[in-house]
Amino acid sequence: MLFVCCTSTKQTDESKHTDTLKKTDTTDRRIDGTFKKTDATDLIPRLRFSPSVLVTTPDSLGYVTSKVYVHNDGGDTLVMSDVKGSCGCAGVSVQRNRIARLDSGMIYLQINTKSFTEPSNNVDFTVKSNAENSPAVFRVIINVPKK
Repeated sequence: MLFVCCTSTKQTDESKHTDTLKKTDTTDRRIDGTFKKTDATDLIPRLRFSPSVLVTTPDSLGYVTSKVYVHNDGGDTLVMSDVKGSCGCAGVSVQRNRIARLDSGMIYLQINTKSFTEPSNNVDFTVKSNAENSPAVFRVIINVPKK
């Protein structure tokens, strides 16, 4: 004995659309086969520093030099448009102003501490970019030893 099970070949407009999505768009497919609607905030870059704060002392000539990693934890390319120190003693060099999503770049910081009179000093570097958390501030805490 042979049993044949028949199903209708008629598709609704909604099922045709779903079939089209399954064939053309797999980037937003969930494990259960449904699709996630992409939110606009998924595409915005997000800037993060590593280390988050730098605590240091100057070298024997009175200078601080350091490299800081800039991470893009967002969904689109991060573009740094401006990086400035909070005082004239601070300089910065940006190695790559464009950072792809989930990638990292680097900035080099230089601080002349010869005019510092306090034992603990803060120098902030402000990074302006297209990130959702722009402007972002990176703090350097400089502990000047007694002479």
